[in-house]
Parts: sequence; C-alpha cells; structure tokens
Amino acid sequence: SQAATVTGYTAYAAPANVAEAGKVNYTAETFEPNSGYEISKSNEPFVKETLTDGKLTIEPGTTYYIRKAASGDVPASEAIELVIPARPDAPVESAFTQTAESVENKKDGSFGGITEAMEYSINGGEWISGPKTLTDLSNETVKVRYKATTEAFKSEEYSYTFTPSTAKLTVTMGENSVEVAYDSLVSKPADPEKSGYTFGGWYSDEELTQAWNFDADTVTDNKTLYPKWIENAVQKAVITGNVTESD
Repeated sequence: SQAATVTGYTAYAAPANVAEAGKVNYTAETFEPNSGYEISKSNEPFVKETLTDGKLTIEPGTTYYIRKAASGDVPASEAIELVIPARPDAPVESAFTQTAESVENKKDGSFGGITEAMEYSINGGEWISGPKTLTDLSNETVKVRYKATTEAFKSEEYSYTFTPSTAKLTVTMGENSVEVAYDSLVSKPADPEKSGYTFGGWYSDEELTQAWNFDADTVTDNKTLYPKWIENAVQKAVITGNVTESD
C-alpha cells in the first residue's frame, strides 16, 4: 500500500479491498490476514484480534474491520469493513421425502432429496457430499445442510429422526398364530394331534416339500406353516383255531 498524509503525519493507505488484506474461507470459517494486516471486531477503538495459526475464526452475521498495521514510525491505515453474511437457513422439510420402516427390524426406511449442493450426516457421523438417497434405515437421525461456497457458510441443519416400526409379521400354524419381527426365528409350538395320524413336522408349502427348521429359518413375510400327517397303520384281526364243518 502507498502511504497517505493524514493531519500532519504519514499513515498507510487503507486496503483497496478485502482481497488485498487477506482471505476469507467460508468452508473453514476463518479469515487469514496477509502479512502486515490486522483485524478487529470494532473500529473505534480498533482492538486487534488474536489469531490462531495465523487465522481468525469468523462469526456469521458479524462485521469486522481490517487495516494495514502500523510499522515503525508509520501509523496504521484507516480500516475497511469485512461484512460476514449470516449463516444460510437450513433446507426446508418439503425438499425431502421420508419412508418409514414397514416392519420391526426390516430396516427398509429411506430418505430422499439430498442434492449435489447438500451434505448429510447419519447419527452424528462424518459429513458426506450429496447427491444421495439413503436406504436401509430404521431408527437413525439424518442431518442435512447446504455445503459452504466461496461466498457463504454451510447452512443451518435440517434434522429428521426415524421412528422404528412396531408392526409384526404373522406366522400361522394350524389353529395357532404368533407375531414376530422381520428376519426372526419363530418358536416351535407343541406338536398337534389328530386321531389316526402321527404328526410329521411343519412345512412352508402346501405340497409339504419344504420342511421348516425352527432353529435356522427366519420369517421375512407373513407365513403359513402346514402340518404333515402320516396315517397310522391299521391293525387287522387274525382268526385262529379249528373250523368244524357240519352235515
């Protein structure tokens, strides 16, 4: 900067613009003054802000003042304003679509509408850039915000928490039925009885070709199990002894 004469003493000329004095980084939310410049939240008096690693964390919606710092016998320049915009509003709810989990433990909820201009986080994890449609959801909390740009901070956050389903699947076994969560085992009932027959197990098909394994098979939809009946052998009476013929 060139020097200027100010009421009897020579001071530095004010910066021509913010870019001459330093760099605003809206992603990191910092201002990094160039060598020989200083920044303050007030102009009169100008109170130099303390920097961390050569940078100042800037606050949305705040006006700062930047000037060329005094050096030797040369006084500081007049300050120019650095007007930091407010943080942008969060994305609106209507921008997104949510589908809740349909059955307990199925984890088939979804969240759509995340665009390339946005980023999202699940359950407080890392922020990931869109676009994206999230699937396999049950009880997660999804947060979405607009990314920072060269002229604006990242936005406020929109947050949505999924409520897990309490709906159950129904398994019918003869006259009995039970309700279970998705992908769960079903408890084996007491063997039914039928006069003249022996119970031969439960099957998942009416043709009785697929035996149900209660220790391994899980329920993924409403299910009917069919009993297999094996007819008991009939005991035939045998007559023994002598037969007498009469005249």
